[in-house]
Amino acid sequence: MTYRWFVLLLAALFLAACGGGGAPSINTIEVSRLHAHSDGKVTGEIAISTSLPGYAPHLHQAKFNFAATRSRTELSRALNERYGKLAHWGTLLEQLCVYTLDRVRKGEPVIELMTGEEVSPPQYFLEPIIIKNYPTIIFGDPGTAKSTVALIFAQIMEKAWDDFDLDLTLPDREIRSLYLDYETDADTVTWILTKLQRGMKLPQLKLRYRRCALPLAQDVDQIHRHIYDSKAEVIIIDSLGLACGGDFKD
Repeated sequence: MTYRWFVLLLAALFLAACGGGGAPSINTIEVSRLHAHSDGKVTGEIAISTSLPGYAPHLHQAKFNFAATRSRTELSRALNERYGKLAHWGTLLEQLCVYTLDRVRKGEPVIELMTGEEVSPPQYFLEPIIIKNYPTIIFGDPGTAKSTVALIFAQIMEKAWDDFDLDLTLPDREIRSLYLDYETDADTVTWILTKLQRGMKLPQLKLRYRRCALPLAQDVDQIHRHIYDSKAEVIIIDSLGLACGGDFKD
């Protein structure tokens, strides 16, 4: 998950940073790769930037323990040595840690569910296989065409193939997908798509594809950006075990 905090400092600090006048600057701290540990630690990465003229936008990026006083003290000292005029870094980091820990530990709020006539049924991207907002797992032994089936579903959802003898309900619009490949490579997936196109006499097929090497938990922020940029609504992960960084049964 990623949190971004825009912290506007007090007027006195702005004056100090701007040399006594001028428009206030915005110091931005982006928090990413957050992980709550069983021992109470909350770790992640922070990237600090500024809009103040005379400085490079990027100031600092590092791993950070939001629950440790020592981490705040050491980072505050380093930032004060390099960029002491920009902010009261000790106060800024204290606020950042409080906000971040609160967001992580608070979790989701309790809501009240009620029956009624306006209740909507579950929505499908591809009925009855792929339901919106829920994972769908294609399980089988190695070599049982799981990847090929996933690619077929992707093309059906994108309206590239609508003349098939399968008991599936087509979506009423194009559903974009993003294929995250942990097993093969772009050439292999292109070959499978080409065989599918030629065998079924289809027009040219397209697929938004990304080769992945890092476990999903370590790559989630970059993947989130790719999902946003590609406007994908369905994410195909091939395969689940490798995306988890090993055997997902462990």
